[in-house]
Amino acid sequence: MKFKLYIVAMLAIVVASCTIEDLPEPVKNEGNIVTIRAAIAPETRVSYTDGATGGTLAWEQGDQLKLAGYDGTTYKGESTFTWSGTGVVFTGPAVPGATAYKAYYPASITLDANGNMQPVTSTFWEQTQNGTSSTAHLRSKLILIDDNPKPVGDLFTLVAKNSIIKFDLSIPNDLGTLTKLIWKVETITGLFKSMTLNVSGVSAGTTSLIAFLAFDPAVMKIASGVTSGGEFNIKLIGSAKSYEWSTNSGAAGKTYDAGKRYTATVSGGWTKAQAEFKYLIGLTSGTTYDILQKSATASPANLTIDWGDNSTPTSIAKGATLTTTVASHNYAKKGDYTITIYSDEADHTKIQIPQIIFPSTSAGKYLKEVLTPFPNMGVTDFTSWFEDCPDLTSIAEGLFQNHPNATTFHKCFASCGKLASIPLGLFYNNISATTFSNCFANCIGLTTMPQRMFRHSPNAVNFYECFYGCTFLELVPTMFPNPATEPNFFFNRGAMDWTRCFDGVGSKLAVGTGTAPQLWLYNRGGTWTFTDCFKNAKRLSNFNSIPSNWGGDGPVYP
Repeated sequence: MKFKLYIVAMLAIVVASCTIEDLPEPVKNEGNIVTIRAAIAPETRVSYTDGATGGTLAWEQGDQLKLAGYDGTTYKGESTFTWSGTGVVFTGPAVPGATAYKAYYPASITLDANGNMQPVTSTFWEQTQNGTSSTAHLRSKLILIDDNPKPVGDLFTLVAKNSIIKFDLSIPNDLGTLTKLIWKVETITGLFKSMTLNVSGVSAGTTSLIAFLAFDPAVMKIASGVTSGGEFNIKLIGSAKSYEWSTNSGAAGKTYDAGKRYTATVSGGWTKAQAEFKYLIGLTSGTTYDILQKSATASPANLTIDWGDNSTPTSIAKGATLTTTVASHNYAKKGDYTITIYSDEADHTKIQIPQIIFPSTSAGKYLKEVLTPFPNMGVTDFTSWFEDCPDLTSIAEGLFQNHPNATTFHKCFASCGKLASIPLGLFYNNISATTFSNCFANCIGLTTMPQRMFRHSPNAVNFYECFYGCTFLELVPTMFPNPATEPNFFFNRGAMDWTRCFDGVGSKLAVGTGTAPQLWLYNRGGTWTFTDCFKNAKRLSNFNSIPSNWGGDGPVYP
C-alpha cells in the first residue's frame, strides 16, 4: 500500500522552513483463518519513501496488525494478523466470540483488559537512521489505528496517529562523524521535550543531511504565549564537535497534526553547542567560594567556569582528577555574583557536569537563586540537595528535567525558609521518581504551588511529610488529576505513604484558603498509609470534608 503526501501549507521560520503535508490515507482491507483488508488513510504504509512532492507508505513483508475483537461493546480478546504479501490483505486467527474488530499497527501495541489501547513506552520512539535520506527506521515507529469496530468483511482504514518531521540540513564539515540529531521544543514556558535520532553511516566531512523522525504530536508541541516565542532547537552531536541551531515559533506557538509530514530546512546559522548551569550567590563580605561535588570524580567534560566578577574564567580539562572541591575562587568584596559552568558535552543523554551540591554549611549558605535547569549530572538520588539553604528564594523551571532516571527527592528542599514558590514543571521529566518524602518539609516561606505538580511522575509512592509544616502554602487540588475523571491515577502503584503529607499546610492563612486534593477518592490497588495526612490543616476550605482517618473532620472513609 502506498502512502501519498501532498503539500498543503508552507511555514517559514527564519532560516528553516516547514512543509506540512498530508500523510497517506489508509488502504483497504479484506478479511476467515480470517482474512481482512487493511488500508492506510489516504494510503498507509509501513515502509516510507519520500518524494519531491511528498512520500508514499506501503505494506511490507512481515508487517502485522493487532486486531481487538468485540461482541457488541464486550471485549473478547486480541489476535495478530500478518500481511499476505498482496494488496491490503492480512490473515490471522479469529477471536472466539468476536463479531467486530478494531485494528492497530504495529502489533506490538498493548491493550488493557477492556481492550483499550495503552500508551506506548518511552522507548517506542527511539530511532536510528543509517545514512542520509534513509527512511527504513520509520517502519516500526508509525502508529496506525482504525478504532471503529467493524466485521472482518469490511475494509479497515487505518489512520496515522503520529507525525513525521523531515530535516533537510546543511551541516558544518568539522563536527567529525555525526552520531546524533537531537530535536528539542519548548512545550511549556521554560520546559522542553526532546527526541533523539541516532545516526550511523554518515561519513566525517559530510556537509548535508536529510533525516526523518516519527514523533507523537501530542507531546512534541511548542508553547504559546511565550514572550520570546516557543523555542525550536536542532542539535548535532559529532565525534569532534557539536553544533546547534534554534529559532522561535512566535507567540502563537506551534502544534503538529497527526498524519502529516513536516519539513525543517536549515541552510546555515549553526553555533557551537554546549551545556550550561547558572546560579546566583550572595556574599556579605569578601571570601573564598568553593564549588562542591558529591564525591571525588574526574571531570566528565571540558568545563569553563565564569565566576561573574569579570575575573579570568577557570578551565578544567575532561578527565582531570577532581576532589570534592571542583574549583575555588576568591571574591574581593561582598555582592551578588552569577556563576556559570559551561560544558562542551552537548549531548544531554551523557553526563555533562559534576554532581554539583549545595551543603547548607558551605556552598548552600550563599545560594540565592538557581537560574537554569541542571545539565545531566548522572544523579539518581537528590536527597538533601538543597536542604536548609537559608537564602534560597527561587529555583528554575524544569530544574531536574535532564534527570529522567532520578528516583529520590527526599528532603531535597527541606527547611529552605525563603523559598517562596514551586515553579511549573519542576518534576516534569522525572518519570522514574518514587520518593518525595520531606521534599518541602518546613518550607515556611512557600505560598504557591503549580497545578498537576506530580502529573508526570507515575511511579511516585512515598509522600511522607512532603509538605509538612508549610504553614503559608495555599494548597491546590489540581496538584493531582481529578479523581472523578481519572480515578485510576494511582492504581496499581502498590503501597503508598501519605503520612502527614500536608500536616499544618496553610495553618497560618485565612480560614477557607486553599483546597485539599481528594486523595481518598482514588482507586488504590494497594495498601495506603495516610495517618494524619491533613492534620492541623484546618484552614483548608474543605477540611470538614476530609475523612477523619486522613486527619480531617469528616467521617471515616474506607
